[in-house]
Amino acid sequence: MKRVLVVCKTRINEDQLCLGGIVEKSYEKIRLLTPGGDNQPVDTVFYVGDIWECEIAAKPGAKKPHTEDTLVHPHRCSYRVSNMRKFLLERSDLEPSAPDALFDGLLNRTKNGSAYIARRTGLPGYAHAFWLPMHGLELKPEQKRGETKNYYYYEDSAVPELFRLPYIGLHAPVEYLPARTLLHLSLARWWKQPRVRESRCYLQLSAFFT
Repeated sequence: MKRVLVVCKTRINEDQLCLGGIVEKSYEKIRLLTPGGDNQPVDTVFYVGDIWECEIAAKPGAKKPHTEDTLVHPHRCSYRVSNMRKFLLERSDLEPSAPDALFDGLLNRTKNGSAYIARRTGLPGYAHAFWLPMHGLELKPEQKRGETKNYYYYEDSAVPELFRLPYIGLHAPVEYLPARTLLHLSLARWWKQPRVRESRCYLQLSAFFT
């Protein structure tokens, strides 16, 4: 039996959620799947900040970068973390860094600043990471096909290239994330965008802890 802290919760579609977590003692990052290997339903018993006693097992056949895929069978909720930022930073060795240091330095960027990984440039061995940005990030919503998409743009006047993160968390976005805000990042599943020759995993902002 392991104790698992739920750290983020994002919507995939109307019926499914993607949940990220860490195993309490080892600090191993996991993606909480159902015992059958599916994404969690929208009425999942897991909430961000909960620490659950669970039986866990790595999903068979998991491949880079989504090596955190884990089959999780919950037993009971032990307690709830009241200050997630404090709890997580006390158990990590994170230092403020620039975007280029993320995911083993393997991120590529599109012209509009979206970051992604691709097989041709190498794959990290993980799809989830925490980040303490050296500079702040500004929220800039965009309208796409009648739907509002929330993007956070990294502010660093010394770097001319854009770097932005689509925010996919369930909590309401805020206008500005100051430097050293604790962010939880995740790589989306493989996707081949129209008019792009390769499949890519795009970087997303799953949660923030102030």
